[in-house]
Amino acid sequence: MALEPSESVAVFESALRSAIREVLPVWQTKLTAEAVEKLKEKQSIDNKKRDGAVASSDLLDYTETTQLTRLVESNWDSFKPLFQDLARLKVMFELVNDYRNPAQHNRVVLPFERDLLSGGAQQVQNQVAIFRGTSGSKTRYYPRIESATDHLGRASVVPADIYSQPARPRLDVGDWVEVQASAVAARGFDLEWWIFAGDLLPGFEMMTRPNRGPDAIGSEVVLRYRMTAADVSEQRTVHVRMASTSKFHRTDWYDGHAYFHFAVNPPEGE
Repeated sequence: MALEPSESVAVFESALRSAIREVLPVWQTKLTAEAVEKLKEKQSIDNKKRDGAVASSDLLDYTETTQLTRLVESNWDSFKPLFQDLARLKVMFELVNDYRNPAQHNRVVLPFERDLLSGGAQQVQNQVAIFRGTSGSKTRYYPRIESATDHLGRASVVPADIYSQPARPRLDVGDWVEVQASAVAARGFDLEWWIFAGDLLPGFEMMTRPNRGPDAIGSEVVLRYRMTAADVSEQRTVHVRMASTSKFHRTDWYDGHAYFHFAVNPPEGE
């Protein structure tokens, strides 16, 4: 199914960032000092403009299509095992670069342009997924969460630091938590997602699979959880779990997780 133009651009840029993180972890050293400084400026401006939100701490998130494609082309030796054919890849790059601005600014994109843009974006996404599936790493067997961000703009707590998130935003009963998440599938299996709240008690990680169907399905999802009276606590954690439809998983019953800590206020007069 063809993606909408803005979705295609998002998928394309996300796939290229994933590729860069995978094969060029020292990508900043491939840019000029001036270019890196400009990315830092964009991050700083984003942080100042977004009252009530937290800007991403990953500078790669502030790169745009042209900069991403140049990174791949100028470091082709690193990316050749992934994309293989530079001439064909350049065609895809030019296609997305040509249609990016109309797509991002809601200008008219004709049906055949939408299909070309969607096809190019999904091809690059598939190439990244296939590379991971044949690279010999554990990403060959299990899917991986690429990003998870809550409605406040906070990236998920790193699992190793699960008990130490500096700020715990305060919510009221009835407030919604929304998480945007993306993941890369493995071995052709679909991805299922769950969101729920709970405390971080010993053994919690080994909890059984939720006794309900998934809250979302796909590689790019939006998950929502509404705080209830049962969630009132100074240490309430919203959990996101991602699992492939395979019967085998990276950890217990799931393949990826994300955490967001909150404090939930008791209702007035109760």
